[in-house]
Amino acid sequence: MTRISTIALYSSLILVTLLTILSWRYHGFYWRDDLGNVLAWMLNLSVGALTLVLMTPLYQWFYYQRLWEPLPDNTAVWLGGLLLYDFLYYWFHRLSHRLRILWNVHSVHHQAERLVPSLGLRSSAFDFAVYWLLLAPLLWIGLSNEALIFTIAVHSGYQLFLHNETGYRGGILGDVLNMPSHHKVHHAINSEYLDKNFGSILIVWDRLFGTYVDGASGSFKTNPAKIGVLGAYSIVNPLMSNLLPWIESVKSITAGKDKTGSVEIIVIFIAVIAGMFNILMGNKNEIFVILGMILLFLIAFFTRKFLNKSSKNSDKYN
Repeated sequence: MTRISTIALYSSLILVTLLTILSWRYHGFYWRDDLGNVLAWMLNLSVGALTLVLMTPLYQWFYYQRLWEPLPDNTAVWLGGLLLYDFLYYWFHRLSHRLRILWNVHSVHHQAERLVPSLGLRSSAFDFAVYWLLLAPLLWIGLSNEALIFTIAVHSGYQLFLHNETGYRGGILGDVLNMPSHHKVHHAINSEYLDKNFGSILIVWDRLFGTYVDGASGSFKTNPAKIGVLGAYSIVNPLMSNLLPWIESVKSITAGKDKTGSVEIIVIFIAVIAGMFNILMGNKNEIFVILGMILLFLIAFFTRKFLNKSSKNSDKYN
């Protein structure tokens, strides 16, 4: 573990502890929520560590296929990397609410029924299998390991701030930055708030691409947010919280309730297998492999979009 990643880990632990104490002080103590979030996070870290041997060659491949020489480590590059990551995260996050496979991973985070700081840590044990889609472009442009860790650390730390019950709007800053009031909308399962406010640090992406809802508006006050996943409930057991979305998906597909889900799985499976095969075979046309994978993912995305389907806005995890 590098020095910067060690600092990031301990800083996150200190920050989540302080924010959790404040949350207990002002909003009450909900041990079940915090326990479930922390257990899910621990499972995520454990699986992530075990799969390093599998994922490291993939990350190395993307880095060595970079478009130019490694970028220098300076303030401008690090801030530029953070901005690019934030933009990519918006689309990755939005895609995660559209495609069944990605939603089955991301829905673990949405299972919580209360916004507490520890929810910023809660994520799927299967993150390792999809997170490379977000990190690959940063490696491809030659961002250093230190800059990448800095970017992930800032993003992760900001998530701890976003997940709380204060509904803080941030004044004029809320016009640019994602705030707890914005993110509360994102976690809401009320029909008018579904699949909104996907931004991580910046809320401007939602404003630009039509997914913004003001969490401090009058309608939001008269119709308070209900947090969670439609038709599902919060789960403390980290193993079941990770497996339940996949179990429900298999039931839905085998029962013929969601044919687009079957199409998505087939298309994405082809994209990943074809891409990995070309990488392992040393294909010299890497750019076409990557573009082909992106094209197949877009086909899967628009298959559901044009049929007006949303992973979150249907029965349970479908």
